[in-house]
Amino acid sequence: MILALSFVGIFDHDLWPSDEPRVAEIGREFLDEGASLAVPRLNGKPFLEKPPLYFWCVALSYKVFGGPSASAARLPSVFFGLGTLLFTYLLARKMYGRNSALWSCMVLALSAEFFSITHKSLVDSSLVFFVTGTVYWLYLALTAEKDTKGILYAVCYIFATGAFFSKGFLGVAFPAVLFICWILWTRDWDEIKSARLWIGFFIVGAGIGLWFFALWKEGSWEYIG
Repeated sequence: MILALSFVGIFDHDLWPSDEPRVAEIGREFLDEGASLAVPRLNGKPFLEKPPLYFWCVALSYKVFGGPSASAARLPSVFFGLGTLLFTYLLARKMYGRNSALWSCMVLALSAEFFSITHKSLVDSSLVFFVTGTVYWLYLALTAEKDTKGILYAVCYIFATGAFFSKGFLGVAFPAVLFICWILWTRDWDEIKSARLWIGFFIVGAGIGLWFFALWKEGSWEYIG
């Protein structure tokens, strides 16, 4: 039922203003000859209000599905939505059991706002996916045995990097606040050491730094500012 619901309204209408045409066109311009992967462009001019991850996915969708179209522009949101539902199921099953996990997926899939962002070509769908994935791996790391925490935190930081590339520092802020609240609630100060925050700063910082460096090479400090 959820799978069928995810594809309703994807193939039967044109792009809806104002966000969808803009996102779809930015993705298309990545396919132009000589286009830089670091700099999203709209009508040939840099569009740096948001990082490029979702626009990359739209461009890839065009490549895979035979060129620019309204449905190809929306498909990344469908797959990000399905991924979000998967992480919702896994997290709820880990915390409350299989029955609660299934109902959690149903409630989320039928929520009006979630349905809206996963059926339009919008960057928010990728943000929700990576933040949900970050929270899932963070919960696993927080509740894991000490000898497995390192790898789980590393995966968490990779997803946090994806959250940044979806919508900037907003994507990193929510999991960070969640981690701080967990520490304050449990008063387990040793968990800060187990989190190996320096690895997180390296992974997330390296991704952001490489993108900023590429922006700087394209347009000097003007693109970064």
